[in-house]
Amino acid sequence: MGAGSVFLNTDFSRYILADINNDLISLYNIVKLRTEEYVAEARKLFTPENNHPDVYYQFRTEFNQSQDPFRRALLFLYLNRHGYNGLCRYNLRGEFNVPFWSL
Repeated sequence: MGAGSVFLNTDFSRYILADINNDLISLYNIVKLRTEEYVAEARKLFTPENNHPDVYYQFRTEFNQSQDPFRRALLFLYLNRHGYNGLCRYNLRGEFNVPFWSL
């Protein structure tokens, strides 16, 4: 889905989407199937209080320990938007390890 913007701006009757990042694919599938619930829950994460390094690292730890696909999808979006330059990176243990970044 590295070219997801292309997919979003086309009008075909059928799409085949793939990415090596399971968290990205899971996020896409959850948003596709549970849009309203996902948006409502995601809004709760995007508050001024949560735009803080301590909260970011708490959520990052939770993400790395979570086995719940819905919660991981929520945290994945939060981490992507609050992490350094929107980077997505994992260490050799498979843990998300992007540092917090703020303007």
